[in-house]
Amino acid sequence: MKRLFIICFLAVPGFCFSQNQNLSKEILKRAEQENSNGDFEKAILDYSKVIELTPNDPWWWMARGEVRFKNKDTIGALADLNKSIQIDSGFSYGYFRRGYIKAQIGDKKGSDWDFNKSDDLKHPFFDKARLEQKGGDYKAALQNFLIALSLHPKDADIYFDLALTERALKEDFNADIYFNKATDFYKSYK
Repeated sequence: MKRLFIICFLAVPGFCFSQNQNLSKEILKRAEQENSNGDFEKAILDYSKVIELTPNDPWWWMARGEVRFKNKDTIGALADLNKSIQIDSGFSYGYFRRGYIKAQIGDKKGSDWDFNKSDDLKHPFFDKARLEQKGGDYKAALQNFLIALSLHPKDADIYFDLALTERALKEDFNADIYFNKATDFYKSYK
């Protein structure tokens, strides 16, 4: 009987983890779709469910923060981004997104600090290129994405953003190459 209890105790947490992981993916897909459709309230609720299942993942805190900002909840957005950074102080994306929101609300000093901190971390060229991309300076974005790619040659996100930038520059052949490369790396993550 004692042996059966130990086996059940060891087996159930693993089962629960894989169930949570699959459920997390389903809810996450729904949240991303709701966000794309502009249904921010539902997206926030679904990101909250993902956070309940994986509370120590800074990506979901950041994602919910971005949606909260779109939904005009600046205080909630900044709280979520602060939490993403608290979970992982080396999370450059959290600093970058928080800097973006601070820039939007006129906190130049705070946004400059966050952008500089982001630049000091993992993807400084990638983050800078994304900002240039959002601002429509595709040639500068292209240069910084290429530098980021030279530093992180297996990063699917860089390939994807390179493809978008090349498409904006009307370089469809290059865009297709980068989209295909991004797809290959995304598939290898699964």
